[in-house]
Amino acid sequence: MRYRNLIDADLLIYQNPVVLAYLIYYFLNKFSNEKKPCDLSLLYYVTPILLIDDYYKILKNTQLKSGIEKFITKFIDNKSRDVLLRLKYEAKRCFKLTSKAIYIGHVCELFSVDRINAQVSIQNVPGNLPRIPIALRRRFRDAEKLGSWLA
Repeated sequence: MRYRNLIDADLLIYQNPVVLAYLIYYFLNKFSNEKKPCDLSLLYYVTPILLIDDYYKILKNTQLKSGIEKFITKFIDNKSRDVLLRLKYEAKRCFKLTSKAIYIGHVCELFSVDRINAQVSIQNVPGNLPRIPIALRRRFRDAEKLGSWLA
């Protein structure tokens, strides 16, 4: 029997803020290519896009080379306009989980949080990061894609 198929990727993320901390790290890795810090508030909007199916499907179905413009255009079309309007509500709903993930990432030194300027910077992580579960690999690549678009 294959046990890895019994683990739902969404359940793994929602149950474990450590996984979300690594998703944020992968986002910041591409976002901070120019060594610029990320506004803390942006992470609260990035996490619903990576976690909630309505948003994630749009992200997953947009190719990297299409860019952020195509991604936003897909949000604005008639079918998903309500999805765009719900983003602020979903960001509030994910607030606790995102805050826990940011705290864990900061404590584990994946990234640093500048509380005075409300900015997050990526750290040079010593050693190797843990292996990404097969069920989540695509989501980690898409976190990097979103980071490169918003850089």
